[in-house]
Amino acid sequence: MAKADPQRLYADPDPAAGPAAGQDDPLGPAFGQLEAALSRLEQAATLRPPIDNEMLKLKVQNAALRDTVGDALGQIDALLADMNGHD
Repeated sequence: MAKADPQRLYADPDPAAGPAAGQDDPLGPAFGQLEAALSRLEQAATLRPPIDNEMLKLKVQNAALRDTVGDALGQIDALLADMNGHD
């Protein structure tokens, strides 16, 4: 897969690449700019690194930790409710 040039992703579109000013179609330059922007977005999307096994493992551990903390908070809430009910 070809690598995109990060410096070009945010560069202004090349005016020579689009239709010249003064052509019959007044929307031509706007469509040219949209196409150039879409091309830069597609290139940027290919720059994202794939998720490797380490990242996947961390995501699974994070989800398990969130569940554990959520359960502990639920138990604390139940204890506090029980204590407040007996006062």
